[in-house]
Amino acid sequence: MKKKRIAVIGRGTGGALSAAFANRVFSADEVEWYFDPSIPTQAVGEGSTLQFPKEIFDSLDFSYWDLSTELEGTLKLGLWKEGWGKEGKFFFHDFMPPFTALHFNALKFQDFVLKRLEGKLKIVEGNVSHEQVDADYIIDCSGRPASVVGATSHPDYNISKYIPVNSVYVTQCWWDIPAFHYSLTIAKKHGWVFGIPLQNRCSIGYLYNNTITTLEEVKEDVQSIFEQFNLTPSDTTNSFSFNNYYRKNNFNGRITYNGNASFFLEPIEATSFANMLLVLDLFNSKVNGLLQDSVCNAMYHNLISEMENMIMIHYFAGSKYNTPFWTYAKDRGNECMKEAFKDEAFKRMISYTKKVTSLNQALKFQDNMFVPYRMKLKQTPTLHYGNWWLGSYWQNLKGMGVEKEMYDMLPNNVL
Repeated sequence: MKKKRIAVIGRGTGGALSAAFANRVFSADEVEWYFDPSIPTQAVGEGSTLQFPKEIFDSLDFSYWDLSTELEGTLKLGLWKEGWGKEGKFFFHDFMPPFTALHFNALKFQDFVLKRLEGKLKIVEGNVSHEQVDADYIIDCSGRPASVVGATSHPDYNISKYIPVNSVYVTQCWWDIPAFHYSLTIAKKHGWVFGIPLQNRCSIGYLYNNTITTLEEVKEDVQSIFEQFNLTPSDTTNSFSFNNYYRKNNFNGRITYNGNASFFLEPIEATSFANMLLVLDLFNSKVNGLLQDSVCNAMYHNLISEMENMIMIHYFAGSKYNTPFWTYAKDRGNECMKEAFKDEAFKRMISYTKKVTSLNQALKFQDNMFVPYRMKLKQTPTLHYGNWWLGSYWQNLKGMGVEKEMYDMLPNNVL
Protein backbone atom coordinates (compact mmCIF):
# COMPACT_ATOMS: atom_id res chain seq x y z
CA MET A 1 0.00 0.00 0.00
CA LYS A 2 1.32 3.43 -0.94
CA LYS A 3 2.40 5.54 2.01
CA LYS A 4 0.37 8.67 2.70
CA ARG A 5 2.24 11.94 3.04
CA ILE A 6 0.82 14.06 5.86
CA ALA A 7 1.95 17.64 6.54
CA VAL A 8 1.16 19.90 9.49
CA ILE A 9 1.69 23.66 9.15
CA GLY A 10 2.10 25.83 12.27
CA ARG A 11 3.61 25.56 15.74
CA GLY A 12 0.93 27.04 18.02
CA THR A 13 -1.02 24.81 20.38
CA GLY A 14 -3.15 23.59 17.48
CA GLY A 15 -0.10 22.83 15.35
CA ALA A 16 1.73 21.04 18.15
CA LEU A 17 -1.31 18.93 19.04
CA SER A 18 -1.95 18.12 15.37
CA ALA A 19 1.69 17.12 14.80
CA ALA A 20 1.63 14.81 17.83
CA PHE A 21 -1.66 13.25 16.70
CA ALA A 22 -0.46 12.79 13.11
CA ASN A 23 2.78 11.17 14.28
CA ARG A 24 0.82 8.68 16.41
CA VAL A 25 -2.00 7.84 14.03
CA PHE A 26 0.00 7.89 10.78
CA SER A 27 3.27 6.48 12.11
CA ALA A 28 3.54 4.06 9.21
CA ASP A 29 3.23 6.92 6.74
CA GLU A 30 5.34 10.03 6.14
CA VAL A 31 4.61 12.96 8.45
CA GLU A 32 6.19 16.41 8.12
CA TRP A 33 5.82 19.41 10.43
CA TYR A 34 6.38 22.88 8.97
CA PHE A 35 6.60 26.01 11.10
CA ASP A 36 8.34 29.37 11.25
CA PRO A 37 10.05 29.73 14.68
CA SER A 38 10.19 33.51 14.25
CA ILE A 39 6.39 33.84 14.39
CA PRO A 40 5.29 34.44 18.03
CA THR A 41 2.33 32.62 19.60
CA GLN A 42 0.10 33.59 22.52
CA ALA A 43 2.05 33.24 25.79
CA VAL A 44 -0.83 32.91 28.24
CA GLY A 45 -1.63 29.90 30.36
CA GLU A 46 -4.25 27.51 29.10
CA GLY A 47 -6.84 25.28 30.68
CA SER A 48 -7.75 22.03 28.96
CA THR A 49 -10.69 19.66 28.75
CA LEU A 50 -10.83 16.23 30.41
CA GLN A 51 -9.95 14.48 27.14
CA PHE A 52 -6.70 16.38 26.61
CA PRO A 53 -4.46 14.51 29.15
CA LYS A 54 -5.39 11.15 27.60
CA GLU A 55 -4.63 12.45 24.11
CA ILE A 56 -1.14 13.68 24.98
CA PHE A 57 -0.46 10.53 27.00
CA ASP A 58 -1.27 8.44 23.92
CA SER A 59 0.66 10.68 21.52
CA LEU A 60 3.61 11.89 23.63
CA ASP A 61 3.91 9.47 26.57
CA PHE A 62 2.96 12.41 28.78
CA SER A 63 3.05 12.01 32.57
CA TYR A 64 1.97 14.22 35.47
CA TRP A 65 5.67 14.60 36.29
CA ASP A 66 6.01 16.30 32.90
CA LEU A 67 3.16 18.64 33.81
CA SER A 68 5.17 20.05 36.71
CA THR A 69 8.72 19.86 35.33
CA GLU A 70 8.14 20.63 31.64
CA LEU A 71 4.87 22.56 31.30
CA GLU A 72 4.83 24.73 34.47
CA GLY A 73 1.36 23.24 34.87
CA THR A 74 -1.17 22.28 37.51
CA LEU A 75 -4.08 19.89 37.67
CA LYS A 76 -7.45 21.39 36.80
CA LEU A 77 -9.98 19.92 39.22
CA GLY A 78 -12.94 21.98 38.05
CA LEU A 79 -14.07 25.59 37.76
CA TRP A 80 -14.78 28.18 40.46
CA LYS A 81 -17.84 30.06 39.20
CA GLU A 82 -19.13 33.21 40.80
CA GLY A 83 -21.41 36.11 39.92
CA TRP A 84 -23.50 34.22 37.36
CA GLY A 85 -27.30 34.34 37.49
CA LYS A 86 -29.51 36.85 39.27
CA GLU A 87 -28.20 35.97 42.71
CA GLY A 88 -24.59 35.59 41.60
CA LYS A 89 -23.80 32.89 44.12
CA PHE A 90 -20.55 30.93 44.12
CA PHE A 91 -20.65 27.33 42.90
CA PHE A 92 -18.04 24.80 41.84
CA HIS A 93 -18.25 23.02 38.50
CA ASP A 94 -16.73 19.76 39.75
CA PHE A 95 -15.03 17.30 37.40
CA MET A 96 -15.66 14.54 39.96
CA PRO A 97 -12.87 12.16 41.08
CA PRO A 98 -10.80 10.63 39.61
CA PHE A 99 -10.98 12.81 36.48
CA THR A 100 -8.86 15.92 35.97
CA ALA A 101 -7.94 18.31 33.19
CA LEU A 102 -4.77 20.43 33.00
CA HIS A 103 -3.52 24.00 33.22
CA PHE A 104 -0.24 24.55 31.37
CA ASN A 105 2.06 27.10 29.77
CA ALA A 106 1.19 27.16 26.05
CA LEU A 107 4.74 27.97 24.93
CA LYS A 108 6.21 25.25 27.16
CA PHE A 109 3.73 22.77 25.68
CA GLN A 110 4.90 23.60 22.17
CA ASP A 111 8.53 23.08 23.22
CA PHE A 112 7.60 19.82 24.94
CA VAL A 113 5.91 18.47 21.80
CA LEU A 114 8.85 19.50 19.63
CA LYS A 115 11.32 17.75 21.94
CA ARG A 116 9.23 14.55 22.09
CA LEU A 117 8.79 14.42 18.30
CA GLU A 118 12.38 15.14 17.27
CA GLY A 119 13.66 12.22 15.21
CA LYS A 120 10.17 10.77 14.81
CA LEU A 121 8.96 12.96 11.96
CA LYS A 122 10.49 15.43 9.54
CA ILE A 123 10.61 18.98 10.94
CA VAL A 124 11.04 21.81 8.45
CA GLU A 125 11.52 25.39 9.65
CA GLY A 126 10.14 28.12 7.42
CA ASN A 127 6.97 29.85 6.33
CA VAL A 128 5.30 27.82 3.56
CA SER A 129 2.14 27.98 1.48
CA HIS A 130 -0.07 25.03 0.57
CA GLU A 131 1.37 25.01 -2.93
CA GLN A 132 4.92 24.64 -1.58
CA VAL A 133 4.09 21.53 0.45
CA ASP A 134 4.37 18.21 -1.35
CA ALA A 135 1.89 16.14 0.67
CA ASP A 136 -1.28 14.15 0.10
CA TYR A 137 -2.97 15.85 3.04
CA ILE A 138 -2.28 19.06 4.96
CA ILE A 139 -3.46 20.14 8.42
CA ASP A 140 -3.19 23.93 8.33
CA CYS A 141 -2.69 25.39 11.81
CA SER A 142 -1.15 28.65 10.63
CA GLY A 143 -3.15 30.80 13.04
CA ARG A 144 -5.94 33.34 12.96
CA PRO A 145 -6.27 35.11 9.58
CA ALA A 146 -5.88 38.88 9.89
CA SER A 147 -8.92 39.46 7.68
CA VAL A 148 -11.32 37.96 10.25
CA VAL A 149 -10.47 40.45 13.02
CA GLY A 150 -13.32 42.92 13.39
CA ALA A 151 -15.25 41.49 10.45
CA THR A 152 -19.05 41.32 10.63
CA SER A 153 -19.08 38.95 7.65
CA HIS A 154 -16.41 36.98 5.82
CA PRO A 155 -16.36 34.84 2.64
CA ASP A 156 -14.55 31.94 4.37
CA TYR A 157 -15.81 32.14 7.96
CA ASN A 158 -19.08 32.22 9.86
CA ILE A 159 -19.02 34.99 12.47
CA SER A 160 -20.90 34.33 15.72
CA LYS A 161 -23.95 36.54 16.08
CA TYR A 162 -24.51 35.64 19.73
CA ILE A 163 -21.27 35.65 21.77
CA PRO A 164 -21.12 39.12 23.37
CA VAL A 165 -17.39 39.43 24.20
CA ASN A 166 -14.76 40.53 21.68
CA SER A 167 -11.77 41.72 23.71
CA VAL A 168 -9.54 40.58 26.57
CA TYR A 169 -7.13 42.17 29.01
CA VAL A 170 -4.63 39.71 30.52
CA THR A 171 -2.39 40.26 33.55
CA GLN A 172 0.27 37.85 34.81
CA CYS A 173 0.40 37.53 38.59
CA TRP A 174 3.61 35.87 39.81
CA TRP A 175 3.62 33.61 42.86
CA ASP A 176 5.93 31.08 44.54
CA ILE A 177 3.45 28.20 44.60
CA PRO A 178 -0.07 27.79 43.15
CA ALA A 179 -2.78 29.01 45.49
CA PHE A 180 -5.51 26.91 43.89
CA HIS A 181 -5.98 24.08 41.37
CA TYR A 182 -9.10 25.07 39.48
CA SER A 183 -9.94 27.63 36.81
CA LEU A 184 -11.67 30.87 37.79
CA THR A 185 -14.77 31.86 35.81
CA ILE A 186 -16.18 34.97 37.47
CA ALA A 187 -18.88 37.29 36.12
CA LYS A 188 -17.97 40.97 36.56
CA LYS A 189 -19.59 44.31 35.71
CA HIS A 190 -18.28 44.47 32.16
CA GLY A 191 -18.00 40.78 31.24
CA TRP A 192 -16.26 37.91 32.97
CA VAL A 193 -12.80 37.01 34.30
CA PHE A 194 -10.80 33.81 33.85
CA GLY A 195 -7.99 32.70 36.12
CA ILE A 196 -5.49 30.04 35.06
CA PRO A 197 -3.10 28.89 37.83
CA LEU A 198 0.34 27.73 36.72
CA GLN A 199 3.33 26.76 38.85
CA ASN A 200 4.94 30.21 38.83
CA ARG A 201 2.10 32.56 37.89
CA CYS A 202 -1.63 33.00 37.56
CA SER A 203 -3.03 34.41 34.32
CA ILE A 204 -5.99 36.70 34.95
CA GLY A 205 -7.97 37.64 31.85
CA TYR A 206 -10.95 40.00 31.68
CA LEU A 207 -13.29 39.31 28.72
CA TYR A 208 -15.43 42.28 27.63
CA ASN A 209 -17.01 44.03 24.62
CA ASN A 210 -14.99 46.99 23.39
CA THR A 211 -18.03 48.69 21.84
CA ILE A 212 -19.63 48.90 25.30
CA THR A 213 -16.72 49.13 27.74
CA THR A 214 -13.34 50.89 27.65
CA LEU A 215 -10.05 49.20 28.53
CA GLU A 216 -9.63 51.72 31.37
CA GLU A 217 -12.92 50.57 32.93
CA VAL A 218 -11.76 46.95 32.69
CA LYS A 219 -8.39 47.75 34.28
CA GLU A 220 -10.19 49.39 37.20
CA ASP A 221 -12.73 46.59 37.70
CA VAL A 222 -10.21 43.75 37.59
CA GLN A 223 -8.47 45.12 40.69
CA SER A 224 -11.15 43.49 42.86
CA ILE A 225 -10.10 40.06 41.53
CA PHE A 226 -6.50 40.65 42.57
CA GLU A 227 -7.70 41.60 46.04
CA GLN A 228 -10.17 38.71 46.35
CA PHE A 229 -7.56 36.05 45.54
CA ASN A 230 -4.59 37.84 47.11
CA LEU A 231 -2.77 38.16 43.79
CA THR A 232 -0.06 40.67 42.99
CA PRO A 233 -0.47 42.00 39.43
CA SER A 234 2.72 42.49 37.43
CA ASP A 235 3.56 44.83 34.58
CA THR A 236 3.35 41.84 32.21
CA THR A 237 0.00 42.53 30.54
CA ASN A 238 -1.57 42.04 27.15
CA SER A 239 -4.78 43.21 25.52
CA PHE A 240 -6.31 42.47 22.15
CA SER A 241 -9.62 42.17 20.35
CA PHE A 242 -10.93 39.11 18.56
CA ASN A 243 -13.84 37.68 16.64
CA ASN A 244 -15.69 34.46 17.40
CA TYR A 245 -15.69 32.53 14.13
CA TYR A 246 -15.43 29.17 12.40
CA ARG A 247 -14.76 27.99 8.85
CA LYS A 248 -17.57 27.55 6.37
CA ASN A 249 -15.57 24.84 4.62
CA ASN A 250 -13.06 23.35 7.07
CA PHE A 251 -12.40 20.13 5.12
CA ASN A 252 -11.56 20.84 1.50
CA GLY A 253 -9.76 18.24 -0.60
CA ARG A 254 -6.26 17.74 0.73
CA ILE A 255 -6.55 20.71 3.12
CA THR A 256 -7.96 20.53 6.66
CA TYR A 257 -7.77 23.50 9.02
CA ASN A 258 -7.25 23.32 12.77
CA GLY A 259 -6.56 25.64 15.68
CA ASN A 260 -7.18 29.35 15.12
CA ALA A 261 -6.92 28.84 11.35
CA SER A 262 -10.15 26.87 11.73
CA PHE A 263 -12.11 28.54 14.54
CA PHE A 264 -12.07 30.68 17.64
CA LEU A 265 -14.70 30.76 20.35
CA GLU A 266 -14.18 32.66 23.59
CA PRO A 267 -12.26 30.61 26.19
CA ILE A 268 -15.03 29.84 28.67
CA GLU A 269 -15.12 26.05 29.30
CA ALA A 270 -12.01 25.42 27.11
CA THR A 271 -14.02 24.65 23.99
CA SER A 272 -10.98 25.08 21.72
CA PHE A 273 -9.49 21.77 22.87
CA ALA A 274 -12.70 19.89 22.19
CA ASN A 275 -12.89 21.42 18.72
CA MET A 276 -9.26 20.64 17.90
CA LEU A 277 -9.61 17.01 18.94
CA LEU A 278 -12.80 16.57 16.93
CA VAL A 279 -11.13 18.04 13.82
CA LEU A 280 -8.29 15.53 14.21
CA ASP A 281 -10.69 12.59 14.56
CA LEU A 282 -12.58 13.72 11.47
CA PHE A 283 -9.31 14.19 9.59
CA ASN A 284 -8.31 10.62 10.44
CA SER A 285 -11.66 9.30 9.20
CA LYS A 286 -11.36 11.37 6.02
CA VAL A 287 -7.83 10.18 5.21
CA ASN A 288 -8.88 6.57 5.72
CA GLY A 289 -11.82 6.98 3.36
CA LEU A 290 -14.50 6.60 6.04
CA LEU A 291 -16.01 10.08 5.71
CA GLN A 292 -16.39 12.51 2.84
CA ASP A 293 -15.64 16.22 3.17
CA SER A 294 -19.32 17.07 3.23
CA VAL A 295 -19.94 14.81 6.23
CA CYS A 296 -16.85 16.07 8.05
CA ASN A 297 -17.94 19.68 7.54
CA ALA A 298 -21.47 18.92 8.73
CA MET A 299 -20.19 17.26 11.91
CA TYR A 300 -17.73 20.12 12.48
CA HIS A 301 -20.50 22.72 12.11
CA ASN A 302 -22.76 20.72 14.42
CA LEU A 303 -20.17 20.62 17.21
CA ILE A 304 -19.40 24.35 16.89
CA SER A 305 -23.13 25.06 17.13
CA GLU A 306 -23.38 22.89 20.24
CA MET A 307 -20.38 24.68 21.76
CA GLU A 308 -21.91 28.10 21.12
CA ASN A 309 -25.23 27.06 22.66
CA MET A 310 -23.40 25.73 25.71
CA ILE A 311 -21.42 28.95 26.06
CA MET A 312 -24.52 31.09 25.71
CA ILE A 313 -26.27 29.43 28.66
CA HIS A 314 -23.98 31.60 30.80
CA TYR A 315 -25.25 34.78 29.17
CA PHE A 316 -28.84 33.57 29.21
CA ALA A 317 -28.40 33.20 32.98
CA GLY A 318 -26.96 36.70 33.13
CA SER A 319 -25.24 37.97 36.24
CA LYS A 320 -25.85 39.89 39.45
CA TYR A 321 -24.83 43.10 37.66
CA ASN A 322 -27.22 45.56 36.03
CA THR A 323 -24.88 47.16 33.48
CA PRO A 324 -24.99 47.95 29.75
CA PHE A 325 -22.83 44.90 29.00
CA TRP A 326 -25.15 42.52 30.84
CA THR A 327 -28.25 44.03 29.23
CA TYR A 328 -26.70 43.28 25.85
CA ALA A 329 -25.34 39.86 26.87
CA LYS A 330 -28.65 38.74 28.37
CA ASP A 331 -30.45 39.75 25.16
CA ARG A 332 -27.96 37.71 23.10
CA GLY A 333 -28.43 34.77 25.47
CA ASN A 334 -32.21 34.89 25.12
CA GLU A 335 -32.01 34.94 21.33
CA CYS A 336 -29.55 32.04 21.27
CA MET A 337 -31.66 29.88 23.59
CA LYS A 338 -34.70 30.36 21.35
CA GLU A 339 -32.67 28.76 18.55
CA ALA A 340 -31.01 26.16 20.80
CA PHE A 341 -34.39 24.75 21.87
CA LYS A 342 -35.09 23.89 18.24
CA ASP A 343 -32.28 21.31 18.51
CA GLU A 344 -33.60 17.92 19.63
CA ALA A 345 -30.29 16.95 21.22
CA PHE A 346 -30.22 20.14 23.29
CA LYS A 347 -33.79 19.66 24.44
CA ARG A 348 -33.07 16.05 25.39
CA MET A 349 -30.01 17.06 27.42
CA ILE A 350 -31.88 19.78 29.33
CA SER A 351 -34.79 17.43 29.99
CA TYR A 352 -32.49 14.78 31.49
CA THR A 353 -31.15 17.27 34.06
CA LYS A 354 -34.64 17.25 35.61
CA LYS A 355 -33.99 13.63 36.66
CA VAL A 356 -30.67 14.39 38.39
CA THR A 357 -30.09 15.17 42.08
CA SER A 358 -26.35 14.37 42.30
CA LEU A 359 -23.34 13.64 40.10
CA ASN A 360 -23.52 9.98 41.08
CA GLN A 361 -27.10 9.86 39.91
CA ALA A 362 -26.11 11.52 36.64
CA LEU A 363 -23.87 8.53 36.01
CA LYS A 364 -26.91 6.25 36.15
CA PHE A 365 -28.08 7.82 32.90
CA GLN A 366 -24.60 7.59 31.39
CA ASP A 367 -22.25 4.68 32.04
CA ASN A 368 -19.18 6.87 32.26
CA MET A 369 -18.79 10.66 32.33
CA PHE A 370 -15.52 10.22 30.42
CA VAL A 371 -17.19 8.75 27.33
CA PRO A 372 -15.96 11.64 25.19
CA TYR A 373 -17.98 13.70 22.77
CA ARG A 374 -15.59 12.30 20.18
CA MET A 375 -17.35 8.93 20.39
CA LYS A 376 -20.13 10.53 18.38
CA LEU A 377 -18.01 9.64 15.37
CA LYS A 378 -18.87 6.01 16.07
CA GLN A 379 -22.53 6.90 16.60
CA THR A 380 -22.29 5.79 20.24
CA PRO A 381 -25.22 7.27 22.19
CA THR A 382 -23.88 9.61 24.88
CA LEU A 383 -25.37 12.29 27.06
CA HIS A 384 -22.88 14.88 25.84
CA TYR A 385 -23.73 18.14 24.15
CA GLY A 386 -20.89 20.40 23.15
CA ASN A 387 -18.18 20.17 25.77
CA TRP A 388 -20.36 19.07 28.70
CA TRP A 389 -21.74 15.78 29.90
CA LEU A 390 -25.05 15.49 31.76
CA GLY A 391 -23.50 16.14 35.17
CA SER A 392 -21.98 19.40 33.93
CA TYR A 393 -25.34 20.63 32.65
CA TRP A 394 -26.98 19.74 35.96
CA GLN A 395 -24.30 21.56 37.98
CA ASN A 396 -24.36 24.69 35.84
CA LEU A 397 -28.13 25.06 35.47
CA LYS A 398 -28.46 24.64 39.23
CA GLY A 399 -25.45 26.82 40.06
CA MET A 400 -26.57 29.70 37.85
CA GLY A 401 -30.17 29.38 39.02
CA VAL A 402 -31.73 28.97 35.58
CA GLU A 403 -33.34 25.53 35.89
CA LYS A 404 -36.90 26.87 35.93
CA GLU A 405 -36.32 29.24 33.00
CA MET A 406 -34.80 26.44 30.94
CA TYR A 407 -37.46 23.90 31.87
CA ASP A 408 -40.20 26.36 30.98
CA MET A 409 -38.80 26.41 27.43
CA LEU A 410 -39.08 22.62 27.05
CA PRO A 411 -42.01 21.23 25.05
CA ASN A 412 -44.23 18.82 26.99
CA ASN A 413 -43.41 15.86 24.75
CA VAL A 414 -39.65 15.82 25.43
CA LEU A 415 -38.32 12.87 27.49
